Amino acid sequence: MVEVGRYLFRTAAGFNLFVGLAMLFGRGILARLVPGTPVAGTNLLVNDYAACLVIAFGLVFVVISKDPVRYRPFIVVSIISKLLSVAVAAFFLTVHGAENWQAPSLAVSEFLFMCSFWRYYSTTKMFVAASYA
Repeated sequence: MVEVGRYLFRTAAGFNLFVGLAMLFGRGILARLVPGTPVAGTNLLVNDYAACLVIAFGLVFVVISKDPVRYRPFIVVSIISKLLSVAVAAFFLTVHGAENWQAPSLAVSEFLFMCSFWRYYSTTKMFVAASYA
C-alpha cells in the first residue's frame, strides 16, 4: 500500500509542479491554452503568489511520496488544500460560468486528487498502526 501512496503523491507532485511552473514562466503558452482575460498589472503579483503556492504544495507532495507513513499528517493538509481549490473553482465557475472546457477540467482534476488522497488516507490507517507496533 505504501507503493500506491508513493505513486499517487509523485503523480500529484508532477501535476502541481507542471501547473505552477507554467503559471510562473509560461504565461504566453498558458494564455493560448486557457482563453479568457489575460493576467496583467497587479494581477500578475496574485498570479505569481498562486503559482508559488502551487509549486510549494508540489514539493510537499514530493516529500510525502518519499515516505507516506512518516508524513501521513501532511496528507490531511493536502486534502484540505485540494478541497479549498475545488471550492474556489466551483465558486468561480458558478459566478462567472465556464467560458471553455479548461477551467472545469482543472477543477475536476483537483477533485479527483482530493478523492484519491482521502481514499488513500482512510484505507491506510491499519497499515500505519501495524508499522508502529
